Amino acid sequence: MKKYVFIFSAGTTVGFFAAHVIERLILHHVHTNDQNPFFKFTEFGLPSTQNVEYYRQYITSIDYARRIPSWTGYTLSRDMLLAKSFQPSSTRTRSEFKSECLKVPAQFRATNEDYFDSGWSRGHMAPAGDHKYGSQLALDETFILSANIVPQNLDNNGNYWYRIEQFARGLAKEFDFVHIITGPLFIPTDRKEMVSIRDEICLCFLRIAETIQS
Repeated sequence: MKKYVFIFSAGTTVGFFAAHVIERLILHHVHTNDQNPFFKFTEFGLPSTQNVEYYRQYITSIDYARRIPSWTGYTLSRDMLLAKSFQPSSTRTRSEFKSECLKVPAQFRATNEDYFDSGWSRGHMAPAGDHKYGSQLALDETFILSANIVPQNLDNNGNYWYRIEQFARGLAKEFDFVHIITGPLFIPTDRKEMVSIRDEICLCFLRIAETIQS
């Protein structure tokens, strides 16, 4: 049995966009022979195929213009979270936010300097808490700025968005699998003045969780 859970942060109604994402999942249907359990969601397709990069435990589509991910995707399972072999073996205290994304040309990479004194926090799309059950390298890859980090309001990042992450993790313990797609949303606004890329901030964030019960 499949169930879709659409979760929004920042209180903006964007149901049309969510439906569009599901439609694109069908349009860009891809198959993979990769046995990586984190990539199981690709059986249903990808939201888009532009600048797609595969990391150890998540897949991302990088927006070169904005230097942030357009979306990230991965799968969590009950066995993955509860099995002894997947008990946390890594710690985020050894991880650092980094711009060294070798797959992205230097001029299109975000840097920590982009965030310093900006008033915005560095928010994970694929949360570090979902990727601490493997190697330290896999956890470290969730801190790559251009691949998995977007500017977020600090209150949202540490409060509402954190609760959403916890909720999705709870679904993974209740169902066999949870396929998760996460990304920023840019709501069109009627602005007459010039706006730089650095000033173009995500207004809300979408997380789609598809639960599967056998």
